[in-house]
Amino acid sequence: MKRALFLLPLLLVLAGVAAADNTAFIEKTFGTESGGNAGIGYHNPAVGTASGAFGLTHAAYADAGDRSVLSYDAESGTYSVSTHGRALGMTSIDDVMRLDYSTQRSVYEGFLSTNYARTISQVGGLMGTEAHGVYVTPGSVARLVTFLGWAGAAQYLKDGTIRPDAAAANGGEAATRALILRQSAEFAEVEFDGKAMSCPTCAAALAGSTPSGSTPSPGSSAADTGSAGFTPLPDIGDECL
Repeated sequence: MKRALFLLPLLLVLAGVAAADNTAFIEKTFGTESGGNAGIGYHNPAVGTASGAFGLTHAAYADAGDRSVLSYDAESGTYSVSTHGRALGMTSIDDVMRLDYSTQRSVYEGFLSTNYARTISQVGGLMGTEAHGVYVTPGSVARLVTFLGWAGAAQYLKDGTIRPDAAAANGGEAATRALILRQSAEFAEVEFDGKAMSCPTCAAALAGSTPSGSTPSPGSSAADTGSAGFTPLPDIGDECL
């Protein structure tokens, strides 16, 4: 009985995490990344493998925990269909373009669950403050994770650095920084992981800016070179390219 009582607080915490509804955040991302078109295919194959509803790259599709539909082989530096992907009927990595919306969303949720936690472990102490033009909230952090990958998001919030790969995929450093500032402000007050925060600086940040979502992001999300910190993938992050 004592042991059961001891475990009760942990069980309540886990129940709260499981119950978090990220629908508003996910649907907003759907509009921002693909203009609400789940069948868009590759967004810009000239610069990367971002595709589909949420602009996930091959690296992101391989970094969604047990929902990953691709696997990465460090020795060869190549991607292949994972066991889970094969169970869904995939036979090649390009089949990510043919996944239906519900499957794409499931993978994206797995990616967010894994990589948001990684980012918060690095920059959680910044919550409720402004860091390099970004007001740090659950929504803005989750957006940066989607756009820059978890390590790219953490690095930007720590020192304002934008990886050269991200800059190259999104029109240069100035254009990428403008995207970071605008999109983080657009998402700052959106509930994520069961938490929502007000943003006292976002109205000013968005004044005169062009709203996201009318067209897919330039290179869209998830850096092609891997989930930064997801050894042995190259240290960049799952978004951007």
